[in-house]
Amino acid sequence: MWVVCHRVQPHRDTRVVKYAATALVDCSLLPNERLAQLREEVSPEMPTSSRIFINATMQWAYPPVSLPKEEFMQKALELWQKEGLPTLKLKEPWWGRDLGYWSETDETNARRAVCGEYYQTGKIQAQMRRPTSGELRE
Repeated sequence: MWVVCHRVQPHRDTRVVKYAATALVDCSLLPNERLAQLREEVSPEMPTSSRIFINATMQWAYPPVSLPKEEFMQKALELWQKEGLPTLKLKEPWWGRDLGYWSETDETNARRAVCGEYYQTGKIQAQMRRPTSGELRE
């Protein structure tokens, strides 16, 4: 569902295909009473059914998955195992991956954060700050 919510524009990435139903077992076609009636008919007129096709592929670069890099997650796993904690049942992805949209500035800011120098990034960003419309009136 995350992929559908974050990679799909319904007007662009979906198609609905209609066709005559091939069986009368799908409860979403009609109320159960009507389905039962159609099943008893010799040559019932089959109701219209449909399917939705969703293209949720990455069509361009995206920011990384919001998890720490592999090196940090591997270190955390080593510490976990060293402490003799229960075996983890890891599910993919279990570390962040670069999906193509990660600038050198982003990488530099991340390195600063890891080194505890996040305040330097804050100073740089404060210099780039533009006043809001409310601040302009004051």
